[in-house]
Amino acid sequence: MSIFRSHIVLVCISMLAITPFQPAYPKGIVRVTDPAVIDAMPDTDPAKGLHLERLAETMPLSNDIEINERIKTHIRAAKVLEGAKDSMAVTSWMHAATLEVRFDAVDAGMEHAHHALALFDTLGDGIYYPLNFDTPILRFLVDRGKIDLADQLLAEAIEKVEKRYGPKSAATQWILGDAFVYNLERGRKDAAVKMLDRLLLCDMTTGRTPEEERDKPCTMRIGPADPSAQLMIRRLRNAVMSLSPFDPELAESVQLKILKAQRAALPIDDERLVETMAYLSAFYVDNNRKDEAQKYYDEALRIALKYNSPEDARKYLWGRQVNIGDYNPVSARAYFSQAKMDAP
Repeated sequence: MSIFRSHIVLVCISMLAITPFQPAYPKGIVRVTDPAVIDAMPDTDPAKGLHLERLAETMPLSNDIEINERIKTHIRAAKVLEGAKDSMAVTSWMHAATLEVRFDAVDAGMEHAHHALALFDTLGDGIYYPLNFDTPILRFLVDRGKIDLADQLLAEAIEKVEKRYGPKSAATQWILGDAFVYNLERGRKDAAVKMLDRLLLCDMTTGRTPEEERDKPCTMRIGPADPSAQLMIRRLRNAVMSLSPFDPELAESVQLKILKAQRAALPIDDERLVETMAYLSAFYVDNNRKDEAQKYYDEALRIALKYNSPEDARKYLWGRQVNIGDYNPVSARAYFSQAKMDAP
């Protein structure tokens, strides 16, 4: 499969990765939405907890009564799942905690969040890890001026994940990615870079998606077989893109660190280096450093031509330069319009 076609596949994977969480149902279990039917199920049945959790996610939040009812339903689901020793209890407790913090019951929310993390030691994670894209409790804590509590919760979650799955696991890689973005958004550059450096210490020889084999080594390889690394690299790069006009040194440093990690993990001239170099070259263009831009562009094109037809190589590089996301699409487009003719 060419790089160009592989990229299309990974875009589809990316879209699936940010789809709101829907609890997984055991094979043969039909979704139940009738509260009376759910109530009649035994509390020892983990399916009851899953149904309650799904029901809670559909409940409105337009007034205090509805908010309280939804929180109570999450807690009911969490208690059933915890009693059944189902890992989704961690997620249910965190969902309840997130809503409590969101609607100003911070003390109750922190109590339930810490309880969720305590369960993580024995039950594991229901989705990816205790703090994930579906439970934005950190953001709500920050919004309420409770940055110290958010810092505490994130540090505790990282410790739990590293302890359970190991410092070089894909799960650890992803939560450190969360910590990188979190600190970047808080303007704490040194702390963000520290998290990035820890993330890049992963064993980068084999790739696993975090939802499949969380205890396997993480990776910086790029390709359809390794969507975890591909999504992580794009996520880190996107996080610094908005800062590029204000902190180009940081944006450059992050991209060079990623490229260095990939070079150490991959064979020389591996096609999975192409995308990182293409984006890096566009960054240099938009910062008026055309000699460096040309260097990475030429290398990206040379490698792309080893694995792809001239037509696919042109399409791929042209797409990477125009669809940056973006630093400055106009200048990138003007400079790299030569990509249409450079490939023989």
